Amino acid sequence: ERVPTTLEYLEQNMKEGEVLAFDGRTVATRLGSQMEEMVNKKNGKIFYLNVQLDEIKSRLNNISTRGIAAQKGKSVDETYKEREQLYKKYADYILDLENSSVEQTIEKILNTL
Repeated sequence: ERVPTTLEYLEQNMKEGEVLAFDGRTVATRLGSQMEEMVNKKNGKIFYLNVQLDEIKSRLNNISTRGIAAQKGKSVDETYKEREQLYKKYADYILDLENSSVEQTIEKILNTL
């Protein structure tokens, strides 16, 4: 039996009011534009939770264990710079979250909706 792709699965199962969180690699692949199309079909919204590069680096205490999905040989800086443009391209809303707690982030998202 054929296993559906991620996009097919989401198209079939995504429900109104659900929150989906994607990693950075999703938007950096062809899947990014497909996700945008699928989310728009479902009347969803795409948020770019903007955090400055220094903050992201501080969260990557040990890049060998936490890691990021990036092309071999590319630095965190290079990867961030490439992806940031795509995040902005696909986002319906850009929220600046410098020094925001999880609770503050949730509040900002809910206030935006």
